Amino acid sequence: LFGQTCWGPMELGLADHVAVIGQPDYSAFEGGNGIHYASAVVMRRKDWPEKAIAPSTDGSAVLPLDRLRGLRLAFNGEDSMSGVIGLKRDLVQLGEGLRIFSGMVETGAHRASVRAVAEGRADVAAIDCRTWDTSRRFDSAARELVVAGWTARRKGLPYITALPLRALLPAVTRALTG
Repeated sequence: LFGQTCWGPMELGLADHVAVIGQPDYSAFEGGNGIHYASAVVMRRKDWPEKAIAPSTDGSAVLPLDRLRGLRLAFNGEDSMSGVIGLKRDLVQLGEGLRIFSGMVETGAHRASVRAVAEGRADVAAIDCRTWDTSRRFDSAARELVVAGWTARRKGLPYITALPLRALLPAVTRALTG
């Protein structure tokens, strides 16, 4: 009846076929605020010996451009808002772009990007705050990393349903909350 997607695929045409029916709350995660999230920009601890960077209080990007220049970016997929599209947009707003990186490694998943950075196959990755929280709790590779910046906050991953099914939403809502 419903699923969840990223805004990247929504912008690339999925929105023509589905209806957004809700959004999760990211407030429980560092970098989250209501329906908005930020991605943690992570690097190996040995390459970022300073203290972890906190997200901005106003939701703007906190990106150490001089430290990112020339690094290899791991990202989950070209259609990922949290892994590459949002980072690219933030860099453009700062007068840069993905060209700041010396190379890019597509990994297929945020957790695979965490491992790619930890293992030295890449130097930096943008990981949405919910996945970063999960990785820190359950993936030993995340212990090798530190947050060196944050993307700007954006709307989180929407819950969606196929357009023909949206007529069922009131009944589904009553069943789930009743």
